[in-house]
Amino acid sequence: MPGPRNRSQSASAIAKKKSWECPYCSKTFQDDYKSLQCDSCENWVCLPCSKMPDEMYDLMNKMSIMKKAETTINGLKWVCRMCDKTLPTLKEMNNTLGTIMTNNERLMQLKNK
Repeated sequence: MPGPRNRSQSASAIAKKKSWECPYCSKTFQDDYKSLQCDSCENWVCLPCSKMPDEMYDLMNKMSIMKKAETTINGLKWVCRMCDKTLPTLKEMNNTLGTIMTNNERLMQLKNK
């Protein structure tokens, strides 16, 4: 989700994890530091490494509090740079599916000959 998310999922999580490490800068941060959780890999990324402007983060935080949403704001999702590079795009998936269907049709035609 773009914007803050409740980092503590349970009482045991609160007791076990009072700080976390950003996978990009490898700095350790306290739970109250501005951060985003990737909706794909679920890693926490500090705000400077996320490249999201402070103003946008603060606006998303206000929207989240107003809607009392903990996981998404109006269906918006946020993914970190690592996941953004590795997740296939819809266009790529559509092209692959089209190729598979074309090849399948050709195989069926050859089989019927």
